[in-house]
Amino acid sequence: MSKLTIQGPVSLSGDISVRGAKNAALPVLVAAAAGLEPVNLENIPTTLNDVKVTIEALSHIGGHIEISDSNVTIIPSKTETTFLPQEISGR
Repeated sequence: MSKLTIQGPVSLSGDISVRGAKNAALPVLVAAAAGLEPVNLENIPTTLNDVKVTIEALSHIGGHIEISDSNVTIIPSKTETTFLPQEISGR
């Protein structure tokens, strides 16, 4: 990780964008799917394979999931199955 040191009497201001982390996103996705109300999650790294597989698995067991860029909306529903086919669970 790079380091930037600023010296002087002037204070800084501004905004930065922090990318979503896979290790934080995966349990949040599962927890949102286990809830009773729709949940909108922002800054989810939807291009990562582990996130894609998790979303596919949640969809397979009955959740309705909408993806728009890095935003994911999960609308929980009745679990239709607890079985995941090998093509999903084996990835």
